Amino acid sequence: MISQQEALELLGRERENQKMWDDKGEQSLGEEILLLGYYVDQARAKWKAEGQPEWGALKEIQKIGAIALRALENHSEG
Repeated sequence: MISQQEALELLGRERENQKMWDDKGEQSLGEEILLLGYYVDQARAKWKAEGQPEWGALKEIQKIGAIALRALENHSEG
């Protein structure tokens, strides 16, 4: 198990990785939600297919967290 701070650092690194690919803020909230659903499905499939330590599913969860963070950045008001 890791600390909350370490988990937030993982999300931060994943968020920075996403920015390298596409961070124009052009995704609609609906597109963000569809992406979240896609990666939840990916995490579920990897979790079902893996044993311990379920690394693949946890990688997908990092993506989910970072996409959710991006959605908040792009669509929330001050």
